[in-house]
Amino acid sequence: LMTQTMIGATNVGSIDVYFDKTLKTNQKLDDYTFRIWKEKFQPTQETSFDKGEAFGEFKLGSCIVLVFEAPSTYHFTHQAGDKIRVGEKL
Repeated sequence: LMTQTMIGATNVGSIDVYFDKTLKTNQKLDDYTFRIWKEKFQPTQETSFDKGEAFGEFKLGSCIVLVFEAPSTYHFTHQAGDKIRVGEKL
């Protein structure tokens, strides 16, 4: 089980995702836009990606937070503060 949360810096940042060109991040949501978003992106909806598949790109001041469950024996390949490059294993 894993969740991925995209965070765009207020008023300047955004994130483009390749699997849905209609998704616009860091936009003011009027009533119409919110209704469309709510209909299309349900919390129970799952999206799968192949290993190494490109997800999207940052547009100034954005980040992605990953939260997942792991067994107690799990060990990260990186330490806090390490630089991680595109395509590198987490």
